[in-house]
Amino acid sequence: MHGWNAKLTVVVGYVYQILDIVAGSLIHDRKMKPLVLSLIAIFIVNTGSLSAQGSISGKVSGRAVGKESGQPLPFTSITILGTQLGAMCNENGEFTVSSVPPGRYTVVGRLVGYEEWIQPDVIVEQGRITSITLLMVESAIPLEEVRITAERVKRQEDVRPSVLSVAPVRAKTLAGVGEDVLRTLQALPGVLAPNDFSSQLVIRGSGPDQNLIIMDDIEVFNPYRLYGIISMFNPETVTDISLMTGGFPAKYGDRLSAVLDVTNREGDKSSGMKGSLNASISNANLVLNGHSPFGINGSYMLSARRTYYDLILGPIAKNNGLVSGDVAFPNFTDFQTKLVFEPSPTNKIILNSIASRDGVDLIAGPERSEPDSVNVEDVTRNDVVGLAWHHFPSESFFSKLGVSWYRNSGETSFGGDFLDPSLNRTLYGNGGDTTGIRLFNVEFDSRYVFRKVSVKNEVSWFAENHTVEAGAGMDFLQTSIIWHFRPDETFRA
Repeated sequence: MHGWNAKLTVVVGYVYQILDIVAGSLIHDRKMKPLVLSLIAIFIVNTGSLSAQGSISGKVSGRAVGKESGQPLPFTSITILGTQLGAMCNENGEFTVSSVPPGRYTVVGRLVGYEEWIQPDVIVEQGRITSITLLMVESAIPLEEVRITAERVKRQEDVRPSVLSVAPVRAKTLAGVGEDVLRTLQALPGVLAPNDFSSQLVIRGSGPDQNLIIMDDIEVFNPYRLYGIISMFNPETVTDISLMTGGFPAKYGDRLSAVLDVTNREGDKSSGMKGSLNASISNANLVLNGHSPFGINGSYMLSARRTYYDLILGPIAKNNGLVSGDVAFPNFTDFQTKLVFEPSPTNKIILNSIASRDGVDLIAGPERSEPDSVNVEDVTRNDVVGLAWHHFPSESFFSKLGVSWYRNSGETSFGGDFLDPSLNRTLYGNGGDTTGIRLFNVEFDSRYVFRKVSVKNEVSWFAENHTVEAGAGMDFLQTSIIWHFRPDETFRA
């Protein structure tokens, strides 16, 4: 042993002399030479120790296969207990663990879906490879107990058949509906429109006039604006939309096709006033709501809608000479109010009102190259006022008394001076008609008014498994249509 140390000392001395000569030729600073020699010596010593360690260690290699199938098991993890050494089998199920110090070890193999393989007494010798084979046995994966529990199925809230509900927010997000409530319903199965420009509903082949349309328990006969292009329902105020396409209860009357029930939301009682301003392709919309003033327990909601394109296109068309005179593009205006008063916890009073006007008013200008002129006016009005009293003395009883007034009216007038169609000035050459230019006047106007006053009371009793509903109502209807036709004096007898 002492002789081996002497030989190592001699070898190290020769190596140091060689390094001294090399470093002297490369490093001119004498102060840096000892530091460089020390670093090189440390590197050589560490390298030698690693080489010596690799020469005195062994390897463990082998293969993992299924015991029954004999097929290789890739991705099997191999661990040598008592060390931090391990490996994973390749696609052929083979593995190799290097730099294992000599000794006796236990090798463990693990793979999902197989039992853990334990191979004890694996002897690793210096500079040798120890081979083992892992015969993995398939096994089911044990799981803990799984319990599935559920609450008792609740009774269906709405037992009416053929009831379709639509969230009002879809009117603002659904493509192609122009933020219109009735156009949103046309996306439902079985619901169509007479044409691409109408918001009227054709349900299962019936006509639009065969549908019952109710807004806040008030029947509305003409819910359309701009000749049916859009509806009267404001998507900013509607809170619930229900469409019954069949099997609706007897309380809705004798409608043949469907029942559309629309409910407007109440004002937000959490603040004094909230507002929103929205503009769609057809109109601008302003909504204000909040709790009732003067300390009254309740809420209010006010909304106003108006078309704005006519205010923009009208001046543009006149400035460019496309039209002359007082010309108004089709337009409409809506004002809606919903007031809620709660004098006691068991009583609620609701006041609804709507005032609407839409149509067109066209008057030809006096400065025309031709002597004829025309005047056209077509205006439709829809006004609704409803008062309801909701009384609910207990959770099992509910009473609803309502009084409503509805008026749908319209005025149409047409008049003007026209050239006599029997004259053809081109027949007389450049000399003109010797009889002169003759004009005749034609005027007609019409007016219709439909009024309805309704009084109805509905009560509901909710038993444990049953609901009993009863009610009574009375309607007062009045309809008047007036026509006037005034031809020119030439055509009168």
